[in-house]
Amino acid sequence: MPSVFDALVVGGGPAGSIAAIELAKLGWRVRLVERGGWFRDKACGHCLNPRAIELLGEINLLEGVRAIVSGNTNRFRVHSVDGGFSEVQLERPGWLVPRHTFDQLLRDAAASHGVDVSHDASATEFEFDDEVAAVRIRSRDGFQTVRTRLLIGADGLGSAMARAAGLCDGRMQGRKLGFSFDWQSQRTELLDERAIHMYLDSGGGYLGAVRQADQSIHLAGLIQPARGSKSRSTARRPVEWVRSLAKDHATLRDLSLHQCRLEAMLRFRAVGPMPWRTTAVSGPRVALVGDAAGYVEPFTGEGMTWAIQSAITLADCIRNCAPGRWDAAVAVRYQQAWRNSIESRQRICRGLALALERPRVSQFMFHLGGRFPRLSRAIARQVVAS
Repeated sequence: MPSVFDALVVGGGPAGSIAAIELAKLGWRVRLVERGGWFRDKACGHCLNPRAIELLGEINLLEGVRAIVSGNTNRFRVHSVDGGFSEVQLERPGWLVPRHTFDQLLRDAAASHGVDVSHDASATEFEFDDEVAAVRIRSRDGFQTVRTRLLIGADGLGSAMARAAGLCDGRMQGRKLGFSFDWQSQRTELLDERAIHMYLDSGGGYLGAVRQADQSIHLAGLIQPARGSKSRSTARRPVEWVRSLAKDHATLRDLSLHQCRLEAMLRFRAVGPMPWRTTAVSGPRVALVGDAAGYVEPFTGEGMTWAIQSAITLADCIRNCAPGRWDAAVAVRYQQAWRNSIESRQRICRGLALALERPRVSQFMFHLGGRFPRLSRAIARQVVAS
């Protein structure tokens, strides 16, 4: 196997795979390493919002993704702890895509474009000099040192790549915990099959729920660290938290989530802590994409949109460069483009996250949105368009 590449991508999620595809289209010699096996599950809400669908169309991946869609969404419904709800109609429909099939589809697409794709492989050591980055790769075949002119970090929250390249510090990491799982119920009809449901927690977290084509329910939660001893988030254990939350929401009780057990939570995955922020998204020989570059927290699929957009943005910044060229000017160009296209959108979600951390503020926003639907629609447009 070759040991020198124009670009080495660490992480085979949407950001890493699409970055690899777009660079391969430009004639770059690319290797992608994914630490998980085939069809690996990820903690995710499975939502592709309209902006993400648009971006996939721009890079000719839409038809392949369309074949694995497990549901459609056209509204966003927020359920308050007092039993009320507020609903916003989305201007364009979104899709539901299971991450284990979505990510694998993108890695397969990368391989079809000539990318050298490795599963069950992880980057363990990094060295940088003025010309190349050297990365030690561990796989089932043993160890190999790979040299690359551009190292692309797509390794998610807490990115080891960002740490090795000095693009983050200890103050950039939050304390929130995210998780997701599938749930089987005899009463799936209780959930509107075209709505994204968000159930608020009096302690500041929330649980999202969508109904999939196979009649299973996919749930994704975010647990806010406790502000006081009375918060149900004190233990930060997803199973206990879901049980407790279900006591406040009749629909969740009717779905038997007040009696949930870990062994009944299908495809359970957790991720965190979040939010994750970096001091920069590029440097000598390094560029970060997707969650590795910075992540606020999930609402309705913004994370996958940012991942896709960051990969496309990186490719656009080097479109006129010779394969393997990465210098200070290109690094600065990508940093600025990322701030303009992605960080500006993340600020909106960061503001919503801060409001949800404070139950009184979130309740006020909830009732304000009910009285002024145009305000709710305007906020939803900004979030979903991210």
